[in-house]
Amino acid sequence: MKSSVIVSLCRLLLLLLTVFFISAASAYHGKGSCCFKTYTTKIKLNQLKTYYVQQKPACFVDAVVFITVAGKKICADPKNNMTRKKIAYLDNMNKAKQRNS
Repeated sequence: MKSSVIVSLCRLLLLLLTVFFISAASAYHGKGSCCFKTYTTKIKLNQLKTYYVQQKPACFVDAVVFITVAGKKICADPKNNMTRKKIAYLDNMNKAKQRNS
């Protein structure tokens, strides 16, 4: 009797942890998809549309996710110098659009 209660509690805990991690991962723009590694793909600035940042523990790695004008996602290392330059470029573009609105 005791062992069946313990097994049931363990199953419940496992289910709750699974639901928690799935919901945490889907909190990033509702996509539920995290980058598992970052890439050093060269992207021209005029091909970038926007970006967002994913962070641990919701996802396994810290990354900047660039969205291209074609809708593709590219995962980049947030510590990389080129990544920071692309973020600054997109931030400046957004500020310019807000001023012109």
